[in-house]
Parts: sequence; structure tokens; C-alpha cells
Amino acid sequence: MDSSNQLSDDLKNDDKAFLDAINMIIYRILHFFVSLHCKAEAMDDYNNRPHDVLSGLSPLEVLNGKIMDKNSLHSKMLLAKAERIKENRKAGCCSYSF
Repeated sequence: MDSSNQLSDDLKNDDKAFLDAINMIIYRILHFFVSLHCKAEAMDDYNNRPHDVLSGLSPLEVLNGKIMDKNSLHSKMLLAKAERIKENRKAGCCSYSF
């Protein structure tokens, strides 16, 4: 191998290393923003979802001063249970009845 081929091989290796470094930087930046977006989305979901511990209110509702009504929660839960059973019976995918 002559010196000109050796030089071009070295440049190719340097180019590959440089491109790999750029790709890694781009990957890390994109991964950071995607994970940041997912974390924000998860926090929004958590803060807007009703929690049993908060008597069916979301954390944002409690933060904004909404009063918990345990009697109302109980009646809503019973109604939701009845609706789920009604929908499950309509499906008829199982050999047994709910």
C-alpha cells in the first residue's frame, strides 16, 4: 500500500468517526426532547386523571379548591359499574354471563 492510499484510508476513518459523533449528538438531542415531551404528557395525564384517594377528583381540581363529595363519588362508581356490566353483556364474547 502506498502512502496516498494510506492517507485516504485515514481520512475515511476520520470521516466515519466524525459522522458517528454527529449522529450520536443528534440522537441524544432528539432523545432528550422526545423523553421531555413524554414526561410532560405523562404529568398532564396524571394531573388530569381522577384519583380514588382524592374521592374521584383530579389533582388539578383539588389544587383549584374543588370540594370532595364522597357520597357523589360512591353513586358515580355504582353507576359506572352498572354501565360496564351492561356493556359486557352486550359483547357476548364469553360463554358465561356477568
